Amino acid sequence: MKAELFSSSAAVGLLKGFSPLPHQLEFEVVVPHRDQELPGFGEFLLVELSPNAALVGRVSRYHAAGQLASDRGDAYLTDLAKTEDAVPAPLMRQMLRYNLKMHLLGHLEIEPRTGKFKFSVGQRAFATLGSKVRLPSDAALAFLCNVGLEDDPTPPRWGIWSMAGVNSRTCPCASAWAG
Repeated sequence: MKAELFSSSAAVGLLKGFSPLPHQLEFEVVVPHRDQELPGFGEFLLVELSPNAALVGRVSRYHAAGQLASDRGDAYLTDLAKTEDAVPAPLMRQMLRYNLKMHLLGHLEIEPRTGKFKFSVGQRAFATLGSKVRLPSDAALAFLCNVGLEDDPTPPRWGIWSMAGVNSRTCPCASAWAG
């Protein structure tokens, strides 16, 4: 069975740019409004470099953007709240997006000879403006959650850690090494 790096779902968004901070690199991703759930805080995302390589990051913050997030949008939302009507879905899709920030953790690739995942800490490549930002496959997520434990005969089992807000795409053990 061939290892897959990316989930089969649609891309979460597109890379807008990055800002080097003194001790970390932060990516900015433009995420269109959709009817599906947004990635959660701390969730792993992959910036696609090729079908077999990606930069790995974790979601650190969001903010709403677009015309609905402007002063005119605030006035519209205030008026709408008085009527208890919902914002029409087509309007949300056209006028709302999210700017997501994620911290770079490293580089993940599938080794061509072995077909196994390989994670390298830190920055190993640059992604360009417009690169797809995607969810990892289940196999890639499991690998990322257990980096460094591949040869450990007694790795911690999933589910014994407790963390508020854990969802199906965030591994509970990742907070120990993402610091």
